[in-house]
Amino acid sequence: MAIAVLGLGAAALADQGGDAAAEAQVQAQAVATACGTGSNMPAALCTCIGTQAAAELDADQQAFVIAAFAGDDAEAQRLRGVVPPLELAAAAMFMVNAPRDCAAGGD
Repeated sequence: MAIAVLGLGAAALADQGGDAAAEAQVQAQAVATACGTGSNMPAALCTCIGTQAAAELDADQQAFVIAAFAGDDAEAQRLRGVVPPLELAAAAMFMVNAPRDCAAGGD
């Protein structure tokens, strides 16, 4: 539930014209939280993954990553119906590459 709240908070911030840095921080935290609760990766690695997601992925791709970490099949399926396949493929590849990049010291 907390994951969904973080995602909604980011959407609300964007709708209210919040600055990009604050929005990116909220999104990074949402991905990091989902990573921390949905995987066995250490907190520092999840923080790095969140930071990279905010920098590299759009909001729909980040939502897909969050759904994947959370095991939210219904949300992942919904996103498959509205997000172009190439964008979903990029999000899936992000989930393969970001942990490796972060473990190797990337931010």
